[in-house]
Amino acid sequence: MGQRFTTIAALLTMGWGWSIALGSATQAQSFKTIGRGIASCPQVSGLAQEHAQLALPVESALCLWDISPETHLGKPSLSTLGNKQSLDGLYTNNLDAASDLQAGLQAYQQRDFETAQRFLISALQHDPGMGMGYYLLGNVYFQKGHAGDAITAYQSAVSLEPRMTAAYYNLGLALLRQGNLNAAASQFERVTFLEPELPTGHYNLALTLDNLGQDDAASLIYREVIRLDPDFARAYYNLGLIVNQGGEAAEALVLFNEAIRADPNLAAAHYQAGLIYSQQGDLEQALDSLGVATTLEPENAQAQYNLGVVYAELGKYKAAEKRFELALSLDPDNASAYQQVGAAQIERGNTQAAIQSLETALRLIPDDPLTHYNL
Repeated sequence: MGQRFTTIAALLTMGWGWSIALGSATQAQSFKTIGRGIASCPQVSGLAQEHAQLALPVESALCLWDISPETHLGKPSLSTLGNKQSLDGLYTNNLDAASDLQAGLQAYQQRDFETAQRFLISALQHDPGMGMGYYLLGNVYFQKGHAGDAITAYQSAVSLEPRMTAAYYNLGLALLRQGNLNAAASQFERVTFLEPELPTGHYNLALTLDNLGQDDAASLIYREVIRLDPDFARAYYNLGLIVNQGGEAAEALVLFNEAIRADPNLAAAHYQAGLIYSQQGDLEQALDSLGVATTLEPENAQAQYNLGVVYAELGKYKAAEKRFELALSLDPDNASAYQQVGAAQIERGNTQAAIQSLETALRLIPDDPLTHYNL
C-alpha cells in the first residue's frame, strides 16, 4: 500500500511555459501502511494493559502491541503446585499450563513461532481460562500471517479479560489486515475508552476513520493525538493532508512544518510543504523543501519530478533537466517527465534531444495535443 501525495502536476503549455496545477498521485513509500502513517514495532513489559508508544505498522507487517524480551511469566516450582499462580496479573491453578505458557513465551521471543504455537495451544488445553494465553497465541498467528486465527484468539482473550487493552489493539490490527475497517475502528474505540491518555490508540482510530473517508471525525481525533503528544509527527502530517484537501493550505503548511519539527527526517512532510510553497509562489522555499525530500528519499520519482518543475520555473533548466531525467530513471513511463525534459532541452538549445523526448512522450500519450503542438 502506497503513501498518498497531493502533487503539483506541471503541465507543458504552448510556448514552453511552465504551469503548475494541483493534481494527485500515489507514490510508494517505505512507511506506508493501510493509508497514511508509520510506526516502529513497539513492545511493552509486564501486563498487557500497560501504556506504550505504538502506532500502525511498517510496510505490510503490522506491528503488534507486544511484550518485551525480558518479560517472564514466572514458571512455578513443585512447592507451589495447587496454589494460584500469578502470571503478570493473569492467573492459573495449573502447573502444566503455567510451564507451557512460559515455554511458549520464550519461543515467541526467539521468533520460533511454530514452537510457540505448540506450547501455547498446550497451555490453553490445560487451562482454557487464561486470557494471556489467547493473547500470546493471537500474536503468534499474527506474526505467521494468519489474521483469521489471530482474530479468533484475540476475541477469546477479551472475552476472558474484558479490560485487556493490548488484545483489543491487536484485534484492530488483525481486522485491518483483513480489510475490515469498520470492525477495526470499533476495536480502536474500545482501546481509547480503556486508555484515554494513550496517543497511539487515538491515532490508530483516526487513521482507520481517515481510510474510511470520515475526514471530519478523523481530523478531530488527530487533534486529540496532538494534544496528548505534541511530538507525534504522523498525526500532524495526516491532519495536514486532510486540511490541505479541504482547501486550507495555510493551516496545512503549519501542520507539515510541525511534523518536520517533530521528525526532521519525515520526507513526506518536506514534500507536502514544498508543494504548498510552490503553489504560493514561494519558489525558493519550495526548492529547499523539495530538495530535502529528495535527499531523504532519492527514489521518490514524483518528488524528483516536482523539484524539476520548480527549477524550471526559476529558469534553472540544466538542474531541471537533471531532475526530470532522475524521475524518468525511476519511472520510465512518466509521459509528463518526457514532456518536461523536452521543454528544458529546448530552453537549453538542445533541439535534437528535445525531439526525441517529445516523441517518447507521444508514444506514451499519442493523443496529447500539446505534445503534438510542441513537436
